[in-house]
Amino acid sequence: MSTQTDDELMSRLSTGDKLAFQTLFDRHGGHFQGYAKNYLKKIESAEDICQEIWLKIIDLSLRALVVE
Repeated sequence: MSTQTDDELMSRLSTGDKLAFQTLFDRHGGHFQGYAKNYLKKIESAEDICQEIWLKIIDLSLRALVVE
């Protein structure tokens, strides 16, 4: 597992680093999905929400690159 911080991984993600995304997903994906399942009580809805979260993370990281 990576010892890099989430901020460092997000910086790498903004350059298109797929390994950084995978590390973030491995680190936080289960937490996101577990929380969503507990809150929504529907597995399918939780999976959809989690997918939207990850897409938003990617989108925002790539926008940060454009701003810099």
